[in-house]
Amino acid sequence: MKLTRVVFAKNKVLLRTAMASALAANAANGQSASSVGLSLSIDDPRPVAAAAMVLMSRHDLVITYEDAAYVGDSDAVDAISQVRSDRNVSSAAVSVPVGGRMDFEYFAPGEAGESTAMPAIVRTFLDYHALGGAAVRFRVSESGGYIHIVPGQVRDSTGSWAPYQPVLDARVTIESAGRNALEIIQDLLVAINTATGSTVVIGTAPINPLLQSRPPVDGDNRVAREILADLLSRVDGVPLTWMLFHDPRQRMFALNVLPAKMPDLPTHVPARDALPGEADPATARVRTGTD
Repeated sequence: MKLTRVVFAKNKVLLRTAMASALAANAANGQSASSVGLSLSIDDPRPVAAAAMVLMSRHDLVITYEDAAYVGDSDAVDAISQVRSDRNVSSAAVSVPVGGRMDFEYFAPGEAGESTAMPAIVRTFLDYHALGGAAVRFRVSESGGYIHIVPGQVRDSTGSWAPYQPVLDARVTIESAGRNALEIIQDLLVAINTATGSTVVIGTAPINPLLQSRPPVDGDNRVAREILADLLSRVDGVPLTWMLFHDPRQRMFALNVLPAKMPDLPTHVPARDALPGEADPATARVRTGTD
């Protein structure tokens, strides 16, 4: 399995290998010569998240994505005209990271090989993303049938790469007995905020399935990411994933829980008040529909 071409329009970085060479590499690795060549053309504020969306729609896999905390306004662009239908510029600011375009070609394995081959394809995509002048280097981890795309390094004030500690790396303890999945997520975010000093709120979520599910989850001194993956894998219905987005101007994260096969995933964090049933990250108070 070998990358054929990646284009970073922002930095004019162009990497090419011949299709014949990639086919030869496939054959040398014991892959079928009938492997299908596919491409991704991404132009998005979050190209890695957008690529994960496309890969999930094409293949039988579940990918999660986590932003790093963008540190400056130079990392963001005003997105009001993109996400507000009323174009009300007096509304609270909506911002998204500065993104870019990537063109990526890869060979898709047959169904029997997807479980082992797709993580390698994702890693290759992330390797070339890092070469395009991105502010974040991502890493891949796997657990419980999930492929996690997690920020591993960010550029510091000098432009050098520095280790990054994702908020979902926090080790926390929560109770799950007798609670529905939405309540467990709310408690998990409060625990994350307490452990990290960050602000993480619920962005979008399939409320009904979460309210109707009461899955038993081990929440005793575990990494938050593992608890969340364990929880979502036990919710009845369609496979669920998450996209954790950071708003560079509001300095907050939004956890978006979404069906893995959803055709369009949001890539911005809208400014809004807490929703009914959503925990305030500072007080852990859950807002009701009568507030």
